[in-house]
Amino acid sequence: MDLSLLQLQLDTGRTHQIRVHLSAQGAPIVGDAWYGGTALGAWPTRGQIALHAAKLRFWHPYDERWIDIMAPFDAGWRGALLDKFGLAEEFFLRE
Repeated sequence: MDLSLLQLQLDTGRTHQIRVHLSAQGAPIVGDAWYGGTALGAWPTRGQIALHAAKLRFWHPYDERWIDIMAPFDAGWRGALLDKFGLAEEFFLRE
């Protein structure tokens, strides 16, 4: 199975936007059975897909300021990325 690691930035928050577009290009997300992706061994965990929102940013309407939320990779993600892509630990420090 050929794999690619992508970093994408969305302009809108359309439902399933990334999943639909990648599937239409013939590159469904690992574990995303709904759009044609298959699991890679035991990863991702059953019921999950290999899609991770590392950072969310939105304008808070009441506080009138930008809110940034960061979500680091958990141990499962780190292990899979190190194993499948040979990424160095420095990759995870950029989060």
